Amino acid sequence: MPEWGRLHMNRRACTTILVLSSVAVILTVAVATTTYSTSAASPYPKLAVESCLVQGTNVFRIRAVNWDVPGQWQLRLHQGTEVILLGFLEAWEQVGALNWTATITTTTEGTWRKQFLEGDEWVNRHGAHSLSVQDFTQNGWFCPAEPTYDLGDAVWYDTDQDGIQDDGEHGVQGVVVQLHDDPTCSATYAYSRTTNLDGGYLFTDLTTSTVCLQFLGIPAGWNITLQGQGSDDTVDSDADPVTARIENIGLQADDLDEDLG
Repeated sequence: MPEWGRLHMNRRACTTILVLSSVAVILTVAVATTTYSTSAASPYPKLAVESCLVQGTNVFRIRAVNWDVPGQWQLRLHQGTEVILLGFLEAWEQVGALNWTATITTTTEGTWRKQFLEGDEWVNRHGAHSLSVQDFTQNGWFCPAEPTYDLGDAVWYDTDQDGIQDDGEHGVQGVVVQLHDDPTCSATYAYSRTTNLDGGYLFTDLTTSTVCLQFLGIPAGWNITLQGQGSDDTVDSDADPVTARIENIGLQADDLDEDLG
């Protein structure tokens, strides 16, 4: 990995000393820090780091350390057409006042690119400087994890052929269930499961999307039962009797009621 992209996670204590008359008060606060570095030997012309900011107002702390010669560094954030240009940082200088904080407001939610400049030139453009940057995270640079969902249910014998799973109608083992990452099973399947002894199958850690399920290997002598019977979606059969598919499944929460009889 290039020198500018190395990322080191550490946890250190930041100590602030406040002197009031002849009394010194020491305040120690533990914060998580992330350090990014660029070196004079690096061929890359700038230190650019992908970060996440939620929309709205965010507070963060940052400290720039120049390992080569004194200089002023400037932080720029950008995503698409929106650019936020912060003030200059002297080497070893903290942004803001005693609590080293700066507040920025964004209108676009998502991943931002942080870039550091010296004057109007990118850091390290001519290989003249080496810079390290530490992020002291408060509520800024927070990138929420993308939610994931589970999808599944079962394949079962509909012995009375009414399209409803009644008590005593058991699962079918060995049916292949393919998950396609498109609404109509047109693309190559992304994942595949085989139903267990009880006829159950489960796909986990899926992200928000519209997917399609294709069922293969229906036991010989059996046909797919009626689709969408009754008002209780937890006991009906969801698959199309002709295509053996369940199409247009919109994943926005766990869905454990997609079954086939």
